Amino acid sequence: MVIAGKPDLITLPSGVVVADKPDLITPPDGPPAALRLWRPTIYDVKTGRARCSDRIQVMLYMHLAPQALPAYAGTRPAGCVVYNGSKIDIPPEAVDQKFIEAFEYFLGVVAGLEPAWKVPSRHECRFCDIARTECPERIEG
Repeated sequence: MVIAGKPDLITLPSGVVVADKPDLITPPDGPPAALRLWRPTIYDVKTGRARCSDRIQVMLYMHLAPQALPAYAGTRPAGCVVYNGSKIDIPPEAVDQKFIEAFEYFLGVVAGLEPAWKVPSRHECRFCDIARTECPERIEG
């Protein structure tokens, strides 16, 4: 079984909705010895050069898929970032407690009731689409 094109929206148990999807989720080669040993692999294909954020993105998929997609409940997926001519394998152990705690912290900041701190800078503001009329802290130039 190969699953691709899964839903774009993942609703977490907290009610927060994450919008994204991996390119491909596949089971291991050959029949699994037992369902509890079944380990899917989550693939995401990238263009351009390798970035740390690519690995983090796949690790988020590895963490969220078992929570949000019933077919993967109870599994610990492996991950793989694929580039033109190379790939980076990510073992299930990469999604450890420290990673999960950091994700939950930042999810709380982004989805919390309190607005996140504004830290404007010339470098960041130049990429932002929010107009100065909506963000008086915006730094132009």
